[in-house]
Amino acid sequence: MPEEVFKESAKRADKKAIVWDELNSAVIGSARIWRDGEWRDVLVYGFDRVCDAVHIAGNGDEDYSDAVDFVEYNIAGAYVGPYTPLLVREWV
Repeated sequence: MPEEVFKESAKRADKKAIVWDELNSAVIGSARIWRDGEWRDVLVYGFDRVCDAVHIAGNGDEDYSDAVDFVEYNIAGAYVGPYTPLLVREWV
C-alpha cells in the first residue's frame, strides 16, 4: 500500500517536486500550497513515518530519539527550494 500511495501522490505532484530518496514509504499524499508567489504541488511526508524509515535504515542500532533528532535537523529543517516537500504530523 505505501508504494501505491507514493505513486499516486507523485502523479499529482508537480514534475519538479522534490522526492526524498529512500523515503517513499513515508509519503502520505500531495498538497497544493502557495509558495514564492505561485501555487506548487508538492509531496507530503508523515513525520513519524520518516523517523521510522530513518531508524530502520540505520538497522535500528541507534536509539529512536537519534533518528528523531536527525529528521528534525536534516529533513524538517531543510528548505531546498519552492518544491520542498511538506513534513506533517499525522493525528489519527
